[in-house]
Amino acid sequence: MDRYAEIKENILRMCGEYEEIKAVVAIGSQTRSVEKADKFSDLDIFFICDKPDLMIYSDKYVSRLGNVKMSFIEDTIGGGKERRILLEKYLDVDIIPMTPQDFERLIGDKTLTVLFSRGYGVLFDRCGVTELLSSAEIAPSHFDLISEEEFNNLANDFFFHVVWAKKKILRGELWCAKMCVDGYLKNHLLRIIQLCMVCRNGEAYDVWHDGKMLEKWADGDIVSPLGKCFARYDSGEMSLALWETCKLFARLSEECAEKLGYDYPRDARDFAMDFIQLG
Repeated sequence: MDRYAEIKENILRMCGEYEEIKAVVAIGSQTRSVEKADKFSDLDIFFICDKPDLMIYSDKYVSRLGNVKMSFIEDTIGGGKERRILLEKYLDVDIIPMTPQDFERLIGDKTLTVLFSRGYGVLFDRCGVTELLSSAEIAPSHFDLISEEEFNNLANDFFFHVVWAKKKILRGELWCAKMCVDGYLKNHLLRIIQLCMVCRNGEAYDVWHDGKMLEKWADGDIVSPLGKCFARYDSGEMSLALWETCKLFARLSEECAEKLGYDYPRDARDFAMDFIQLG
């Protein structure tokens, strides 16, 4: 059963009433052929319209979707804004409004193609987006390999902040330490996990984005250690999580360097790991 059927009907009814709405395109889990929508999935839609600011800053359209419980605005792809809405029954609708001209431009320069690579569905069209999308070059999503310079910068950045985080722990600045250990450093770890899986499986291997579905696309020797890489708000646990995070990053990054033929910053790794074992 389509949990969003009523909301889609409301959208289509609204499209029939307002000429300024030119097209509505759904993306994400509701349209995917793999990792399909479940009871927790949201509805991601592009509203192609003449007045996108109304969709963002006014309740004129949003209130027509259903019983809105909360809503807010955030930045999104292409430099635009996204309206995120939570309705009754905890149904989550994310709306990205833009003009037909901007939509065509962002499809043409491939800014949006990564969003459409796993599937999309045109719910309404009075301006030709169906033809536009069917003729667009929407290549499968992939992770771009990084250069040796970028790799070494990433590794040095990581090991530098390992030392930085340990200093914060030793000083008792636990909030700063926590944000680094389980935030900044984890973003770097994720990038190495993605790179490692591509090195193991080839550039066409799909590593998704932002860690989404990581437990399904990453190998067991990567997923299993992650349980020790996160900490409670406690200096001892943070130190242990920092150590495990550093070990995992070091192992995977060295594997990547070997497979890519890159020099590896062993001195930086050893220097950082020696320091975090203090205290």
